[in-house]
Amino acid sequence: MANFQEKMIYALEHNINTQPEEKTSITDLVRDRKEFYDYLFGLDYLISHYDLSQNGKSLAELSPGEKGALLLVFYLVLDKEDVPLIIDQPEDNLDNKSVAEVLVPFIKEAKKTTSDHYGYPQPKLSGCCGFRTSY
Repeated sequence: MANFQEKMIYALEHNINTQPEEKTSITDLVRDRKEFYDYLFGLDYLISHYDLSQNGKSLAELSPGEKGALLLVFYLVLDKEDVPLIIDQPEDNLDNKSVAEVLVPFIKEAKKTTSDHYGYPQPKLSGCCGFRTSY
């Protein structure tokens, strides 16, 4: 972003169309320099777009199991609080390979910073993640 703004200022201070070496004043080009800089550096003209995706597929294109796994991983990556982690059947609609490759590494990482862990008593996750199960 800073590179874009630097290029914009350079383009305004130099006549890049005909004589790049000739320096001009921004005040000659805009009515209100402060207002212009507020606009340029305020970045209000940018439109941001966020999307969760997995393997090139957006959230809307994922299966229910893939959506659940992606959202759980997203939560685990962002959550930094030391609170109990309660997960109810996150492996639903996922095959064993997906559970092992997608869920297990992130759950194990989250366990390092969470003091108490609970999980549904399913062998796919409970054993490999070291959950204390509850019925």
